[in-house]
Amino acid sequence: MKTYKLIFACFICLNIPSFAQSNLPEWAKGIVWYQIFPERFANGDSSNDPDASKIFINDADTPPNWKVNDWTGNWFEREEWEKTAGKNFRSSIFNRRYGGDLLGIINHLAYI
Repeated sequence: MKTYKLIFACFICLNIPSFAQSNLPEWAKGIVWYQIFPERFANGDSSNDPDASKIFINDADTPPNWKVNDWTGNWFEREEWEKTAGKNFRSSIFNRRYGGDLLGIINHLAYI
């Protein structure tokens, strides 16, 4: 019975794009849509970057040299504060912040 449910679920998922296209208004057909996460897209104004008190609940959890990551940096390269915190790559990425904002998006509209 589980196999039939899985096959049915896959069939439904595979047919969603054609179903969704038929319900789109004419002006939206053929358009490329972008989903942007402003915080991780581009830092346009560094004066509004988050500080550690907004990221970490306790001061004890805050790495001593935490800072906003460079948004053009290598995603897989760990920052010094990540190495000092003793966490592995996977657990440290949740505490990363890039300082992206709406001004960063506006500055890169030609890219989009």
